[in-house]
Amino acid sequence: MILMKNQNHLLLFTLFLLFLPINALADSVNISIDLPIYTKSDILTIYGNISSETSFQIIITDPDGEIVFDEEIIELAGDFSHNFIMGELELNRSGTYDISVIYN
Repeated sequence: MILMKNQNHLLLFTLFLLFLPINALADSVNISIDLPIYTKSDILTIYGNISSETSFQIIITDPDGEIVFDEEIIELAGDFSHNFIMGELELNRSGTYDISVIYN
């Protein structure tokens, strides 16, 4: 009887975990950029909203996979924006540059 009661508790706990939204366990982070295409005279703005103080590492790589920018920033909870002047980055050629944002 006791074994069956424990099995029922385990089953209920397992069902609870299956239907628990995954985002309830994670911090809320939404990040966007302001333009689809940039030139050297543009300012890249990364913006978003976070639910708690968060450390971001922003990495920009060129079409060859070389890192042209790597910076860590700390933002407080709420809306934030961070600007980069494209002309200050070493963008030596045209092409697709990847922007990666890693956060804790």
